[in-house]
Amino acid sequence: TRYLGECGGNILALEGSFRRASITRSRTRDLENVSVICENFDQFNINKKFDLITLIGVFEYSNLYMQSKDSHFEMLQKVKKMLKPGGKLIIAIENQIGLKYFAGAAEDHIGKVMYGIENRYKNNQVKTFGRVVIEKLLKSAEFSNINFLAPYPDYKLPISIVTEFGFSSSAFNASNLASESVNHDPQMPKDNYFSMELAYKVLFSNNLGIDIANSFLIVASSQSNKSIDSKILAYHYSTDRFEQYCKESKFIEENNKINVIYKSLNTKANYDDSSKIVFNLPKSANYVYGNSLANKFFQILQKNNWDYLEVAIFMKSYLEILNKFDDYPTFYEDKINLKNKIPGKFFDCIPQNLIQNNKGTYTIIDEEWTYKSDIEQGYLIFRSLINLINNEN
Repeated sequence: TRYLGECGGNILALEGSFRRASITRSRTRDLENVSVICENFDQFNINKKFDLITLIGVFEYSNLYMQSKDSHFEMLQKVKKMLKPGGKLIIAIENQIGLKYFAGAAEDHIGKVMYGIENRYKNNQVKTFGRVVIEKLLKSAEFSNINFLAPYPDYKLPISIVTEFGFSSSAFNASNLASESVNHDPQMPKDNYFSMELAYKVLFSNNLGIDIANSFLIVASSQSNKSIDSKILAYHYSTDRFEQYCKESKFIEENNKINVIYKSLNTKANYDDSSKIVFNLPKSANYVYGNSLANKFFQILQKNNWDYLEVAIFMKSYLEILNKFDDYPTFYEDKINLKNKIPGKFFDCIPQNLIQNNKGTYTIIDEEWTYKSDIEQGYLIFRSLINLINNEN
């Protein structure tokens, strides 16, 4: 609510809990454009109509808010009546059949494994839906223009958002974004039934990306006006870092070419010039289609009875790939010197940033960090292993 208020819109926040309403009011007390009302949704009536209504983690609670046999349909109908012509509804909700729930994550609201997948919901409980069912509900309430986006790992703490156009583009590998998000989900259990990183690639290649997304971000309207720009394939957010380095990456397809457009999320963008590590943020870059070298590392660790020698072989192949790039010093087979000096521009050339195309050639992507002086080859290996282990679920 505060964020929307800071964006300058006239905001009305409806909250059923007096305690939460009080907290919301306190947090927005300096924003005159924000009003907070404590009221149950089924009792709420207002003569005004709105440009935008959001149900963020709300729609699944319709059974508790609406006194009706078809509470979810009733909530959608009531929302529709409150929208201006051309107004939009935004819903964020867990997917009843999201991949994480097959992998062993508990249903978010009930806290039991397989609860949603087996549809054990009771009439007085929270209820989530799969894509087809929720789309039918929206259409039955006369929302004719419906756009699904998939936040990863889910809508609560997303690092990536893929649009329907991103899933359908043959030139874009959305499974990479989904796979990289797995270890960012704090709700995942320590031990999963299978590797989600490896499963995403198979499911996406079978056009199941939207259907098995862990959450949905839905933009719906009763008119045919365009809600989502068809050029936008996905968004990626790097926010688990110091504020001045946070950024947005937007993947845009135009004229049969995909570009990555970067934007700093820090308006001040104050960088420390005295640091030995330099942060690079270009305006744009060409998108490289393919699979990350890191996927091969994950495949090793998902096998039964793997051992450290396989990891050593992988790291050696990683160095052999780097050897093919200009300025990387050649090493002699079986004589890898960890203290060998390599240019600081290779500081960010970790396996996650090496993409292999269909011809087997590797390209370095997302070189956002460089070191001002040379670094030891052993440090690059160490940095790569740390990043790989932290991203392996």
